[in-house]
Formats: sequence, structure tokens, C-alpha cells
Amino acid sequence: MCVVEAVSWVSVGAAGWSARTDTGYAVFNNKMLIGGGTPINTEVWSSSDGSAWSEVDSTAFVARWGAAMAASATRVFVIGGKGGGLLCALTLCSPLADAYVSTNGVSFSLFTASVSWAARLYASAAFLGSDLYMLGGTTGTTGMDDVWRCTGGTCTAWSLVQSAAPYGNRHSVGLISLGGYLTLVGGMTGSTYYRDVWQSADGYTWNQITASAAFTARAGHAVVANLAAVKPKLYLMGGATSGSSYSNELWTSFDASTIRYGMPALLTERMPNV
Repeated sequence: MCVVEAVSWVSVGAAGWSARTDTGYAVFNNKMLIGGGTPINTEVWSSSDGSAWSEVDSTAFVARWGAAMAASATRVFVIGGKGGGLLCALTLCSPLADAYVSTNGVSFSLFTASVSWAARLYASAAFLGSDLYMLGGTTGTTGMDDVWRCTGGTCTAWSLVQSAAPYGNRHSVGLISLGGYLTLVGGMTGSTYYRDVWQSADGYTWNQITASAAFTARAGHAVVANLAAVKPKLYLMGGATSGSSYSNELWTSFDASTIRYGMPALLTERMPNV
């Protein structure tokens, strides 16, 4: 995922979609995509400039929120979340163990109705090379510390890479693939929030590159990268720092081990709604 220099923020107005939180997001074919969210829905919306949005699929998947989204050069996946049918609208939602895929970012189809990993929401996913990795998440009551991989870009089968990652049970982490590594930032389990940073080249061996970053411990934040710069820079945006405290901060880093404060950004990241 790539952004331009992101220290100063300017509002571009309200998007075409209704107000929501807990959406999945990805960049695919030079367009931003958001999918699902709360209030629970089945929609996928697309924009090439962040200002003009169009609904590309109104019934993309079973209604859900808290799903993970990840894109390669040829496919975009929607993974897990919490949802269901009519009863879900009455708050009786369940964690999901399925995956949807699109080859054009417009139409989505069920890719795997039942995967190898346990149903979950607030997992995180990213491509490392041609392999899709999915990690963490929560059942709603239990945090997850496993890492799964789907190989070859086409993602024909999931395999367990790590059953007990050293960063422990957590969900709503910031996850990005950059420079041949998966970088995991923060997250939470129960009422505990984290501010550490971990990296892995294979999803199995994880190294803690900082135990206590400069930012306040948080979950539900976004981590993106400016790949257009001479030296790629990471950006950490928003997040929840407690049950009722949301952040509009922006933090930057050149190497993920040293993260410095930028300035308050004109955005708010919602608290995970387990």
C-alpha cells in the first residue's frame, strides 16, 4: 500500500458511502477499496482519488464487519470478520471462517467457504512476495496468536506457519509488507494495548525490533507506506488507545524501530467493536 507525503491533511468532504467503522481496506489496481463494516453491510466501494467513490458491488459477500482485506497485483481477498444473515442484524453475529476473492476489484465471489483456521474477526492480512499471510484476530472472547499462509498468489490452500507467535494473542494490529518483511505494530488483547513492533521474513520467526515505541499503546490503527519517496517511510495513523479514547495522531518511521511524532491528523480511527 502506498501513500504520498502525509504530514498535512486536508478534508476532501464526505464519501459517497454511509458513515461506518470496522471496514476492511486495500489498494488494488491503483484504486482504494473498502468492504463491509458497521453498521453491518455487504458492500464494496472504490475510489481512485479518495474524493469520488462508487459502489462496485452491493452484495459482495455475506454481511460482515471486522474483516481483513489484502491485495496482490492480480487479486484482492476479503478474509473472515463477524457477520451472518438476518439474525446478525439483531446482534446475534458470529465470527466467520471464509474468504472471498476478486480479480478485478469489482465483483467478488466465495473463494473458500470453510478454511483451515478458526473463525475470527479483526485478523490482519498482507502479501509477502506471492504468498498471502493472515495472522492474529479474536473469536470475540479469545485472542489468536497463529500465523497462516496461502501460497502462490492464487491461494489454493492454507497452511499453518506458526501456532504460537512470540508476540502473543492479539488483534487489531497494524500490519504491512515492506522490504521483504512483515511488520506488525501494536494491537490489543482483552483490555491490554501494545506499543511494540515485530518483524518477520517468513511468518514463522519473529524478531521484536522495539519493545516500547514512542507512541501510546493502541489498536485498530492503520500502517501504510510511502513507496514513492527515495527512502520508503512508514506512517502510523489513528487507533484506539483505551476503551473510550481515540487518536487522530500521525507517526512516521524510516525503519520501523524508531517512530517519531508527526502531527494530529484530521481523522479518527474507531475502537474495535467486539
